[in-house]
Amino acid sequence: LWVNFAEKQPPKSQRPGVSIIWANQKRERAFHVISPEHPLVATIAGPAWVRIDELADGTIDSSYYHITSTAQNLIVRAEGNVDERLVRIFYRVADRNINSDSLTRTTIRTYKHAPSPPPPPNLDSAPRTHQVLRDLPPPLPEINKSISAELSYNRRRDLQEDEVSDEAETFAQLSAGVQKFIEPVGLYTESYLLLRRREFGGPTVGAQGDYTWKIPELPLNLRVQAEALAQNPNASSLDLSNWDPVEWSAKMRVSAYQYRQINLKLRHRPMLSVFGRLLSTDDGGDYQPGSLDQDIYTPYKADHKLGLQLSEYLSYRPWLDTQFNTRAVFAINENFNPLEPDHLRLAAGWHQLLGSYQLSAAYQFTRFFEDGDRPDIIDRNDFTLATLWDPLFDASKWLRFNFKYRFQLETGEHTGMIGLTWYFDGNRAIFHQRPEDDPFNALRRNRVNMNNYRRDKK
Repeated sequence: LWVNFAEKQPPKSQRPGVSIIWANQKRERAFHVISPEHPLVATIAGPAWVRIDELADGTIDSSYYHITSTAQNLIVRAEGNVDERLVRIFYRVADRNINSDSLTRTTIRTYKHAPSPPPPPNLDSAPRTHQVLRDLPPPLPEINKSISAELSYNRRRDLQEDEVSDEAETFAQLSAGVQKFIEPVGLYTESYLLLRRREFGGPTVGAQGDYTWKIPELPLNLRVQAEALAQNPNASSLDLSNWDPVEWSAKMRVSAYQYRQINLKLRHRPMLSVFGRLLSTDDGGDYQPGSLDQDIYTPYKADHKLGLQLSEYLSYRPWLDTQFNTRAVFAINENFNPLEPDHLRLAAGWHQLLGSYQLSAAYQFTRFFEDGDRPDIIDRNDFTLATLWDPLFDASKWLRFNFKYRFQLETGEHTGMIGLTWYFDGNRAIFHQRPEDDPFNALRRNRVNMNNYRRDKK
C-alpha cells in the first residue's frame, strides 16, 4: 500500500534582494504503509547501501544498512504498540563500469564582478533526523545436505494386503537419513538406515533409497524407490548377533509422471509405475505367527512379485493453507494384461495448515478383483486421521511430531503410529526435501526465509 503526501512550498530566490513570483509548487513523497501482519519485504543484491526513512509525527528518522555481495531479504515490520508505519527505502549500488577519472570535470569561469556569496543555510528549519549506522548480520551458510533421525512406535497392517490373517504387527523403529537436492541436475535424493525392535521375532534392519530426477530434455519426472530388509524371525527382539536363519526381501519401483497445471488452484499428476521384488521365502517358512516382518514376507507379496500401476492424482487448493485431493490407482498383475487387473484403489483426502500444525483426513476404498490367486472379490474401506506439529522450527532446530490413526471398516481394526523427527540442520533442511511430498512446501519455505533472514529495525 502506497500513500502520497503533497507539500506546498513556494521557491525561494537564490539571490538576495531579487523577488520572483512563481505559482505554488507541489512536492509528493510516496511511503509504504506497513503493519505487523503485512511487513515490507525487499530483496536487494549487494554490494549496496540501504537507507530506510520512517515518517512519524512530521519527523523522518533514517537508518542505514550495508548489504554484502550476496542477495539478502530486507524485512521491515511494525513492532510494539504501533499499528502502522510509513517507510521508504532507498539504496545505492556501485557501478563498476564507470571510470573514476571520468567523474572529475574541470570548469573555467570568468566573472566581470565578484559573485555575491550564497546565503548561509537555515539549519533550524531543516528537519532533524536520527541516523543509525549498522551492518546487517551475515547470511546463514548454505548446507549441501540434510541429516535427520526419527524414532517412532507403530502398529500397522499393509493396506495393499487383500487378506487379513494374523494380528497387526507392532514395533518401534529408529531410522537415520540423509536428504540432498542437487540443483544443477534437478535431483532429489533420500537415503535411510532403519532398525526395528519388534514385539515378536528378531529385530529388522534395512536400507531405503528414494531418488527423483526432473529430466531437462523431457517434461517428465523420474522416480526410483528401492528397499532392502533382513531379519531372523527366531531371534529375540534385541538380538542383533544371531542371523541364522535369515529372511530378507528387496524391492524396486520406477515411476514416470508429470504435473500438469489446469488453473491456479487445480492441477493433476498422471503416473506410470513398474515394480519388482525378490523374497527369500515363498511360503513364510516355519515360524511363529506374527514373528516375520510384513515388509519381508506376506502371502500377497509372494503372489505379486512383479506388476504395473496406472494412477491419476488431482489436487484442488481453494486457499494457500488448504488442499483437497483425490487419487485413483489401477494395478495390473504380472502378466501385464489390463483385462485381468489385480485391484482398483480410490482415495480422497484433505490437508489443512494451522500455523505450526497440519491436520489431515483421508478415505480409501480398495477392490481386489477375482484372479488366479484370489477366488472372490474383496473390498476394503479405510479411514485415516493424521497430525503434524513443528514445535521447533528455526535455523538451528527443527523438531517434528507425527501422529497417524487408521480404522479398517471390515475388520474393525485400529492401527496407527506416533513419532518424533529431528533435523540436525534446522528448518533449512526443507530445501532438500521433495516438494511434492509436502502439500504446503511453498508456505514452509517462505516461513523459513522470513524466520532466518529477517532484518528487523531496532
